[in-house]
Amino acid sequence: MTVLTNRLDASVDLAGFDEAFDVYEVEKQGEGRLSWSSRAFEPGGAPFIEAVLGQGSGKPFYILTGKGATDAKGLRGHFESALCGKVEGEDVDPDDVGLMLLPRRVEGGKVPAHVLVQLMVNALGAGGAGTGLQNVTGHLYCVRPSWSRKRRGEKKPYQVWALELRVTEGMLLCADVCTFTRPDEPGVKYGKYRKEQYARYVVDLGGPTMRRVMPGERPGADSVFVRRTYEGSKNSVDFLSFRSRDAYRDSKCGVMSEFVSTFNKRYEGIAHVAFAEEDRAGRVAFEGRLAKPGAGAGFSGHGYRVVNAAKDEDGESACRYVAQQLKGLGLLGANADVEVAGEPGEGARNIVVVHAPEFYRDSGTPDPYGGSAGAEAPCQHLTIERLQAAKAAVDKDGKKTSALKAILEKCLMELAIKNDVLAGRMGVFDWTSLGLSGPVTFALPGPETDAERESRKPGEPPTRYSFAEVTPEGSLSFHAGCADDALGGGRWDVLAGDLAAEYGLSGASVVEGFVIGDNGEVDVIERTEGFPVPDLEVVEEQIRAFDWTMPKDDVLAALSTASDEPLVDGARAAVCEAVEDLPGEAVTSAQLYGIVKDVGRSQGGTTLARTVKNAISDQLEEMFAKRLSTSVPRGKENRAGELESLVGLQCYRRPDGICYWVGAFGGLPNAGWKRGMTIRRVRSADGGEPSFSSLLGTLLVPVVRIRDATVLPLPFKHLREWQWMQAPGGSE
Repeated sequence: MTVLTNRLDASVDLAGFDEAFDVYEVEKQGEGRLSWSSRAFEPGGAPFIEAVLGQGSGKPFYILTGKGATDAKGLRGHFESALCGKVEGEDVDPDDVGLMLLPRRVEGGKVPAHVLVQLMVNALGAGGAGTGLQNVTGHLYCVRPSWSRKRRGEKKPYQVWALELRVTEGMLLCADVCTFTRPDEPGVKYGKYRKEQYARYVVDLGGPTMRRVMPGERPGADSVFVRRTYEGSKNSVDFLSFRSRDAYRDSKCGVMSEFVSTFNKRYEGIAHVAFAEEDRAGRVAFEGRLAKPGAGAGFSGHGYRVVNAAKDEDGESACRYVAQQLKGLGLLGANADVEVAGEPGEGARNIVVVHAPEFYRDSGTPDPYGGSAGAEAPCQHLTIERLQAAKAAVDKDGKKTSALKAILEKCLMELAIKNDVLAGRMGVFDWTSLGLSGPVTFALPGPETDAERESRKPGEPPTRYSFAEVTPEGSLSFHAGCADDALGGGRWDVLAGDLAAEYGLSGASVVEGFVIGDNGEVDVIERTEGFPVPDLEVVEEQIRAFDWTMPKDDVLAALSTASDEPLVDGARAAVCEAVEDLPGEAVTSAQLYGIVKDVGRSQGGTTLARTVKNAISDQLEEMFAKRLSTSVPRGKENRAGELESLVGLQCYRRPDGICYWVGAFGGLPNAGWKRGMTIRRVRSADGGEPSFSSLLGTLLVPVVRIRDATVLPLPFKHLREWQWMQAPGGSE
């Protein structure tokens, strides 16, 4: 039973490292972007260079070479002769390089620990094709053929993405998704530099390989990419997938597992890395279970009004449908009070039905959104288009999904939060159950005006803050303060000044909120780059041991048993015929699943497809001890074993504060996790013990993600709602 995170437990034998490698610290003098330098410093530009790190900054950067492969004089000579003549569109004259870059050899022990490890990490991609790890421009990218987009009829992709493996100063191994697009693609977003000034890469997914375009090279346009993407576009890589061996290998966990194995094999006897285990002695114990939607939230006992703000027949039909569905949810009690009306009611909780903004923009009619917000009664907007999409939503087997139910449950929770804000009292959670002795204040930056936001410099803390104060009895009050008025200002202005000072101390972490106890002590909640990981060694063993194929003859034998359902038997015969036509002597689960689905749909639609799938799964389970949808085991033993890191609410004390994250509740996902979890750190502003642990129970109220815990204490949801209400037309 281990709880692991992406923090690396790294050990380096410095004497052994210095016997095998040389590290050069290079000081940059003068001006110039050195945009060409990555080409000169890569293995392709100099065979004796194994890795480079940090050359794009104004600080000294580092180069890793094999022992005795060169010296400082040799590096200076390489800098001077790397290019002939000035490169078009770039602003460094190679003749001046020898004066600007001054290398000196340093021992491994004089290099920051995370820099030394990152240099060794980058060097893993220096050798080559086939590994998927590519050492390019001071980064280590992992490339997979499946991470790409192609147009119909084209053999090569127009966009690819990769994972950058990056070690932070705190020794966290990050796997960031980076997107590369053909530079001449319409709609590609470029930053402050011209298109010609961005580094260009040649990508070959057949290797897969990635490298910089070298001077004088003219590769085919369909093979060249820049690290840019489209406006508002983002690609992703599954965090952990159980769907198949390839799917696991192409997930973040699969890549990180491969990286750890490759690193330890490459540097055996010199260095070793492993994911660090949380100290169980520091685990923060708390009681509580995830609340069910509506439990304690006061959904029942209130009047609800479904309002046709769209003022058309579609709106009227949608309102009647929503009212009917609300009564059938079972969350409003046996005598649910739901009516359809034309205007919000002050004594009711109002679901306001409107069209999507695009409808009003395209039709030229006024959008009623702002005018139907309701200043005295809670209002939650629901678009007709979203409702229609939810009604029509089906899963991959053609079965209706629970999307509509989730939307309506979310509407009810949003209305309950809005009602709390307007009433000035916590109703969605029994605050008295925490047993607090004094008021607790929750704070967030903002709201800022557009002018204030634009004038604030990067890294400069906000000056405006909002506060929600909750008494031990659950009374809510909201306030605003400005750090600029801290001198001579009121209580909230002075507190805003204190928070602005704390905001600037979080470094690379992102401040997500503040909690102020009744004694005035401030806890700062920060989002870090940390995340939990499962026990990947055990997961890999399970995946390797799992038999993803079945002998064709055995599959045909398993499907030969007749039933008393002629339709099923007819479909089974068609499945057997398709299996016989497959090449080879084995059948993969994916092939068989696809055949069953296609035959069932062609002969009798989705209902027959599900029936045939269940019947075949039962027969396969008898013969192979597994069902048609293959995966690694996910029983209770996994919750307490290799997947423990990803389950439930986890909280640990560390020397720098309290860290926590929210994992899966209930059953484990069938196919894995699309997204990983984020570790948040809570530190006390005075360096003492944070009092945050007393609020852990408030994370178990599903106010943001229905049927799942939230990541910040409950009152932050109320505070954000209050902030929104302060804006013109402020209601969702």
